[in-house]
Amino acid sequence: MMTSVGIEINKQYVKLAVVNKGTKHLDCFAGSVESFTDEQVIQKIIDMLRGQKIKAKGVTLCLSRDSVTVRNLHLPSRSTKEIAQMIDLHIARVVPYKKEEIVFSHQFLGADEMGYARVLLAIVQIEVIRRLARILEKAGLFVEQISFSSWGLWQWVNKNCHAQITQGEMHIILDVDSLFSDFIIFSQQGFLFTRSIGIGSSSIRQSSQQGLVKLIGELKQSLVIFYNEEINKKPVKIFLSGATDIPNFPASLEAELGIPVKAVPAAHLREGLNSLPTDASLNALAGVALAGEEKGLSFILPEIQIKKSIRDKTRELIIVGSFTVYILFLSCAIFLGKIYNQQAYLRRLTQNYGRIERQMGDLM
Repeated sequence: MMTSVGIEINKQYVKLAVVNKGTKHLDCFAGSVESFTDEQVIQKIIDMLRGQKIKAKGVTLCLSRDSVTVRNLHLPSRSTKEIAQMIDLHIARVVPYKKEEIVFSHQFLGADEMGYARVLLAIVQIEVIRRLARILEKAGLFVEQISFSSWGLWQWVNKNCHAQITQGEMHIILDVDSLFSDFIIFSQQGFLFTRSIGIGSSSIRQSSQQGLVKLIGELKQSLVIFYNEEINKKPVKIFLSGATDIPNFPASLEAELGIPVKAVPAAHLREGLNSLPTDASLNALAGVALAGEEKGLSFILPEIQIKKSIRDKTRELIIVGSFTVYILFLSCAIFLGKIYNQQAYLRRLTQNYGRIERQMGDLM
């Protein structure tokens, strides 16, 4: 059975999404890794794979929103080549890291009122990816591609709530995970803005009403930032995704922001090693896993690309070598078969000659 596997690792959970490539059937499950060391996380992944009978070598790594820095840029060009060159030259000014310490990806969002290119730039520290890749490699998995949770979340909402998305309008996705929340503004064409909010369902549950008030305050601040930096147009709908253990949250959200709230269907969960989490979201990972080869906002790490290239070349060499050995074996079999047929024919001739010689003995 051909499957596509996505994996996300954060401070609290290891999340897995498995998609049957033929039927597109999706299964998601999660295991707690809170306060685990890397070695314990590795063992947890191995146990989860064995427990769910998943056989996978290559996986898609989904980077959680809180591990990625996102910036909206306005660049004086419409050429994709020039935009890439501008970003490459000025990337060190956007974040307080050296260029060799980061990996980045960008997406063109169209033009603004001044004719400048609107670009969404996503940046992640290279050591974050290297650590996760090492964990997966020790667990027997190989990272084939690296994707971004906000992009996967937009894919999930667009797929499951397509009929409720109004043409030409802007909408909000609020995905509440256990440790953080992902705030996204999007249209039918793509997502336009995303902000990580350091308030998740765990902190809301601990501080109750105070945590909820803080989250709504951060949402209002996120809208102000979007209006000031991007488009001063009010979204028409909020798609609420993620944690299900926050009481009265949809009603409070709708009353405070004055925008209708619609619940996003949750990814199908399969019973894992532990009880299923009600304080976490698996929708972003599910969207990444279902996207398959479609990359969207993806990151490329040189050493992973080299390893992938070596694996592909090794696979090609094995196939070519096996085919060559098969041809040689077939050729040898044909050649030996001809020799065997000739020897058998010679034996028959010798036997016939001996029989004729005996019959003609007296005559001779």
